[in-house]
Amino acid sequence: MKPDTLAFDLDGTLSHKGRTKDALVDRLRALRKDFRLILITSRCRKELERVIPTDPFHVVAYEGGCFVEQDGITFERLPDGWDKERNVFLKEVRSRGIVPGTCEEAIISFASGDVEKLPPLSDTMRLELNLDRAMVQPSARDKGETLLYCVARLGSSRVAVFGNGENDLAMFRVAQVRIALANSVDSLKAIADYTATAEDGEGVMEALRNYFGIKTL
Repeated sequence: MKPDTLAFDLDGTLSHKGRTKDALVDRLRALRKDFRLILITSRCRKELERVIPTDPFHVVAYEGGCFVEQDGITFERLPDGWDKERNVFLKEVRSRGIVPGTCEEAIISFASGDVEKLPPLSDTMRLELNLDRAMVQPSARDKGETLLYCVARLGSSRVAVFGNGENDLAMFRVAQVRIALANSVDSLKAIADYTATAEDGEGVMEALRNYFGIKTL
């Protein structure tokens, strides 16, 4: 049975080195007629706009699911007191020589090589690794929890997910169908229902053709 919803990671899944091919975006727009489309990324909103248009997607979740957009409305999903706790932690991060991202409003991103310099995390914080980047975000938020939230909003019943990095494991664990790409980490490939031979967006299109039988792509 085909899925009714397709959920995508962005970097290394739809995009390559911060760019998404126009042809792939056009194909996503065509898919929108037959599927509900979800985009879940750790990028901030401004960075997201530079990498991919959001109009193909019914729901867009960014900053690890701390913010979710649907039908032009943004839902902020931050725990009480998070802003204050984040600001205190961010000050300590900078004092240790860690250079955080400047775009994020909820998470704190930095180079994964700086993880050992981090101050201790509180119970309300979690560390998320994703290839060459790391993020500190609310412990209640990961891509799996975010996917379930988005699916509930859309009323979906069968979801296929596409991912490549460590932080996509949470999505893979809750989805009905799991698609990895040639450039996916081994932990995703180990539990994938299908692993494409191509990377990034080409791998996504390959999976849609070969696994789901969508021959028009």
